Order: sequence, then structure tokens, then C-alpha cells
Amino acid sequence: MKNYSLRLGKSLSCYSDDFFTNLQKAKDLGFDTIDFDTTQYWLYKGTDEDRLNQLNKAIDAVLNLGMPVNGVHIPYGVDWDLSELNQTKNAENFNNVLSVINSTSRLSPYCYVLHGSFEPVDTIYREDKLKVLVSTVKKLSALTDKIIALEILPRTCLLNTSKEIVKVVDKISMSNVKVCVDVNHFLQEKSEDGVLYIGNRIVTTHISDHDYENERHWMPGKGKIDWLKLIANLEKLGYNGVFNYELEVSLEEVKNNFITLFNNYNKLKYSI
Repeated sequence: MKNYSLRLGKSLSCYSDDFFTNLQKAKDLGFDTIDFDTTQYWLYKGTDEDRLNQLNKAIDAVLNLGMPVNGVHIPYGVDWDLSELNQTKNAENFNNVLSVINSTSRLSPYCYVLHGSFEPVDTIYREDKLKVLVSTVKKLSALTDKIIALEILPRTCLLNTSKEIVKVVDKISMSNVKVCVDVNHFLQEKSEDGVLYIGNRIVTTHISDHDYENERHWMPGKGKIDWLKLIANLEKLGYNGVFNYELEVSLEEVKNNFITLFNNYNKLKYSI
């Protein structure tokens, strides 16, 4: 029987000091793709012009190297929250998100990864915020031909369970709105169960491990995710996208972990 494998990816922050070094290393190590992570935008020291200059330098480096980009991760926080209930603030946040999409469009990413909310989310406002999120993402998705991948989130955030994210994506009902499964964000259900429930809405992944107490972004194998079952469920769903690591370790460690995970899975999958 044919072995199952996926394309190997790694999230790289375009605002980190080692972005350019790690970009070259990913290419040299044979990574299939990267995720271009802009989430540190709001932490980057300097003016808005400095941030834009760094962004463009990073984009130029990716294009010059010919490194494929799977996803662009949109920043998150109070200035990017598309579930914001205040209409004026929501419009500002919408324009912030759209500006990143437009600024990174020359990367031609497969998808844009978007957090559905910031936190904490008060229970009394949850349903109202979900309605706003549905409306705003529907409007955003009409302005790009790229996939908007809403990410599974932890704690009190919107989209913090497989059932909630499926409900939202199905309500938006746009062909280019799908799901990014960050498997270390499942805190109310087993990661492998959540993946199976979301099903063919999944278009990309964020890979790391955790302990079901909080997100940890540990190397797979350090936490409590059942990786054999999780990979088995991805294969069962026919997922053939990127296995994109989102954690702070060396690229050599990531590649070795990826090889080990899939070698073990293909040896043992018929006994799972």
C-alpha cells in the first residue's frame, strides 16, 4: 500500500531577526513551502514606514529565492479583530486586514490565515460577535480570490471548538472560506477528533504539541496529542496539503521530527 505523506512547511516571522537566515536554511534543507507570518507586526519596533519596509524586504527575499508560500498569517489583536462590535472600529480593523492582504499579494500565497477574534471574549457577547464575524469575513472573502483560512483558536476566543468553527464557515458559505487547524489550540476536545469533525473544510495546518491545559507550541511528541491518530484522520479525510510547523525550534529539528512522524505512521498505520 502507498505511504502517506504531506508537504513540509514552517512558519517564519518576517519581523524576526533571523528571518533571512531561516528562509535560506528552509530552502537548503528542502522544505516544500513556508508560511509568511506577519503576526509580530505590532511588536516590531519603529514607525509604520519601518514595518512596511521590513515587510517588503522579506517579500523580496522570498521571491528572489523562489520559495513557495503556503499561507500568509494576518496579524491579530485589538486592531485586527473582525468580530469587533463597534462598527467604526470594525471598519478600521477590516481595512487593516485588507491592507496586509494587498501588501503581500505579490507572494501569491495559497491562503491567508486569519484569527476570528481577540480575547477574552465575554460569554454575553459571544453570539453577537459570531454574527459580526460571519458578516465581516463574508465581505472580506469577496475582495480576494485567495482562500481565507479561519484558524481554530484556544481559550475564550471565537472558533475555539470544531463545532463552532464549522458552524461559522458553513454560515459564511463562501467557497474561499475554509479552516486552518492549529492542532495545539484544541483545548475542549482531542485534536484528532476535532480534525475529523472539521473534515474537508481543512486547507492548511499549524503543527505543534500541547498538554490540553493551554497552547504550548511544543515539538510533536512532547505533549499529549496522539499523532498516529491525528495523521490517520488527515489521511482518512484525503488531506493533501501542508504539514506546517508553528513553533520555535531549529529547522533541522523540524525536518527530523517530520520524517520520524511519517515513518512511524506508515509503519504502524494498519495496526491503529
